[in-house]
Amino acid sequence: MFPKPALPLVASKTRNAARLLKTAAMSTATAKSGFYVTFSDLGSKEECLATITMNSPKANTFDHASLQALDEAVKQVQTKKGVRGLVLTSAVDGFFSGGFNLPIFRQIAHHDFLQLWSLGKSVFRRIYSLPVPS
Repeated sequence: MFPKPALPLVASKTRNAARLLKTAAMSTATAKSGFYVTFSDLGSKEECLATITMNSPKANTFDHASLQALDEAVKQVQTKKGVRGLVLTSAVDGFFSGGFNLPIFRQIAHHDFLQLWSLGKSVFRRIYSLPVPS
């Protein structure tokens, strides 16, 4: 697994914005589980930086429920006006994500696997296609 970077890698106006973003994400990380979105001002009320934080101990793995939660988080980012960038981060110390929850593949039918895989592709394609750096 790759170590989590000290600061999110994002195109922002100032280093201060990234520092404020990390502080805000970590302060709420212990209170919430799953995926959640925060928006941090970038010096004006019209522009902000969006952060989607994953907080699913032990490994931030993806299954159907977590992909749906990530999909909802991306929708929040898409509908918020003035978003200038998106940071995906982890509240779990030591790593970002374990990827797909592989053990569930042995427990689900082929049709369910295809739906899960399709949902994953769709969500990550939407993140990739956002009109802001992510």
